[in-house]
Amino acid sequence: NAVNGVINIITKRPGDTQGLLITGGAGNQETGFGGVRYGGTLGAHFRYRLYAKYFDRAKEAAALGVPADDGWNVGRGGFRFEWEPVPTSIVTLQGDWYRGGEEATFPERGLTPPLPALNVRSVHVEGRNVLARWHYVLGERSEATLQVYYDHTARRDENDEDTDTIDVSLEHHVGLWSHDVVWGVGYRWVSDAFDGVYGAPVDPPARRYSIFSGFVQDQVPLIADRLRLTVGTKLEHNDFSGFEVQPSASLVWTPHPRHALWLAVARAVRTPSRSNQDLHFLLSSFPTEDGTTGQVVVQGKRDVKSEKVLSYELGYRVRPWDAVFLDVAGFYSRYDDLATTQAGAPRFVDDSMPHLEIPIQFGNKASGDAYGIETAVNWQATEWWRVMVASTFLRTHVELDSSGADLAAQSSPGDSPQHQFHVRSFINLPWNFELDTALYYVDILPNEGVPSYVRVDARIGWHPVDALELSLVLQDAFDKQHLEFSNRSGSVQPTEIERSIYGKITLRF
Repeated sequence: NAVNGVINIITKRPGDTQGLLITGGAGNQETGFGGVRYGGTLGAHFRYRLYAKYFDRAKEAAALGVPADDGWNVGRGGFRFEWEPVPTSIVTLQGDWYRGGEEATFPERGLTPPLPALNVRSVHVEGRNVLARWHYVLGERSEATLQVYYDHTARRDENDEDTDTIDVSLEHHVGLWSHDVVWGVGYRWVSDAFDGVYGAPVDPPARRYSIFSGFVQDQVPLIADRLRLTVGTKLEHNDFSGFEVQPSASLVWTPHPRHALWLAVARAVRTPSRSNQDLHFLLSSFPTEDGTTGQVVVQGKRDVKSEKVLSYELGYRVRPWDAVFLDVAGFYSRYDDLATTQAGAPRFVDDSMPHLEIPIQFGNKASGDAYGIETAVNWQATEWWRVMVASTFLRTHVELDSSGADLAAQSSPGDSPQHQFHVRSFINLPWNFELDTALYYVDILPNEGVPSYVRVDARIGWHPVDALELSLVLQDAFDKQHLEFSNRSGSVQPTEIERSIYGKITLRF
């Protein structure tokens, strides 16, 4: 469901993290954090890594100047084992466990008017996962990976939640003549269960669903070392929207080793979620003229469709000098069947407490487009000074169809900043000191009532010896606090990010 981008998480193999690492620190917002990691070997073919860490973060400032109720803490630990019985085979087993708590604000729901007030609740979260992967080299231009993953998450607040996920995938990378082909298949099974103070927030409260998927991608060199075409598609069948096709194609032209021009087009979907189809909870209550109680109830719909996007991208990368790298990319995206909410016809419910019910239902009654340009510059000014500059311009537009009435969807372009800009500097000073600074600018969010802001961060580090690193970090140096997000519906307490400072110690053996 990464419609507008992909989150790519890269982890290090145990062989790259050998020895002991200890970190710790504290500050006014980061009130305490620390971690320990150890990597070792057993014989010539087995490597492992163990870790444990913890953090505790203080409350932020509420928009009204009083402490917000959003402090939280989490402890976690895990392992990664890697066995290489032969040079062509790698077996990996890894797992994680976490447990923590947080404070959060929830609207007090019930049948008694007036509108629900915000109340502070303690939330408990915990989870665990384990992953097994076998990577095998089949030949000079052929390799395969089989992976099995299990995850359990639990959340305890006014609505308890337990979710189990099992995921199995197979990927094969093979070279066929001048083609470079990657294909794979996957299956995901999810089981969830909800239980709350006022009944489950979804109906049914427990559900199991599956996703079958497959993909294929072919990279073809049209002109050797000059022009490359990549085409592929993802195929998926899920229990929410049925069969989905997501094709993509890109063309990369490199007329010179320092220049690259690329063009891409792709179709992606955001499939409906469990809440889009099964959500059922009381949003607010109010008194009616005849003395009964009225309720506004959010309801999911089983016929909600996938949100769809067709995106076009054009980019240019150039390295005019050895010390300078420039990347410019423009994009245009067209969205259809965007999710909306719309009030349905009121009805009188004659149950143990008769009341008037106004349903708010999900639908797909909006479309829109977005376009913009992104630039990035990386400049190695000297051997000891590196500068990174990046900026983003974004314009969005949403329109409702003739039967749509979702004002929130129509005003949603005001939820994203049109302009963003940041500069980062990394300086290696004499006597093993480091000075890193960053400046960020984020444009106004008119729909959220959030003004534009500038943030300046700084870090100074010192390595008195190779095994020891001391650092001091200051975030938001010139602003005591600022607002980054708001919520005009009143269901979430808006908070302001406060200036923070913390020290950190890192030991490596």
